[in-house]
Amino acid sequence: MAFVRVKSIKKNGQEYRYAYLVSSRWKKRNRRGGRGSRQKVMGYLGRVLTPERVYDFDLFEQVGIDNADQYLSTHSRKDVLDDLVGIALLNHGFSEEGGSRFAFQNLIFDFFDYRFYWQQGLDDKGRPIAGKEVKVAVAMHEGFLCHDTLKKVWKGKFLGTEREVGLELAKAFVLSGLAVPQEIFVGYFEKVVA
Repeated sequence: MAFVRVKSIKKNGQEYRYAYLVSSRWKKRNRRGGRGSRQKVMGYLGRVLTPERVYDFDLFEQVGIDNADQYLSTHSRKDVLDDLVGIALLNHGFSEEGGSRFAFQNLIFDFFDYRFYWQQGLDDKGRPIAGKEVKVAVAMHEGFLCHDTLKKVWKGKFLGTEREVGLELAKAFVLSGLAVPQEIFVGYFEKVVA
């Protein structure tokens, strides 16, 4: 089972928070008699950004969904995930910049590969230009929105019975910090199982 651990580091009188993906497993006993949980860092997620929730947009209203079943039948897994991420980012103060990008302060989130980039400048139309990739984990709800957690939801290989797949998918959504309406989760689950 994986979870996100946040570490605080003080530099020059300021405190910075960093997120790591950690896996844990339980050991009954080893040769020396020790037992308990053993944890291993699987990867660095990035510096934690904690924007305040500014808006309370609803997925159904914002995307114009009247019937969840019809929406799910006409949209792919990636399209549904893009809409969920877009609503979450809008609710936390990001602004839509062009078709597949959202901006917040000096950060740009790109839907093409689910990565954050530093803003390099503006193009001739006033849209931000993406520069160097940066590892950032945006804290929202009970999880962290970043490339690694979104990749688990989008491309994750969920194995086991339908119940186990459903639990793993739900954990992946919570870990990524996305609030998913029940009807959308059920439809997304059916797309994963199919």
